[in-house]
Amino acid sequence: MPFGGVGDSGMGREGAQTDIDHCTEWKWITIQAPGAAHGH
Repeated sequence: MPFGGVGDSGMGREGAQTDIDHCTEWKWITIQAPGAAHGH
């Protein structure tokens, strides 16, 4: 999507971010590194 579409694919340059936002959902993921201390 970011580089435009081919022919009549309907995947143009305009609105690509809107299309991505419409089809995705934000998630927050926290990963604790091995050996990291617990707590604050």
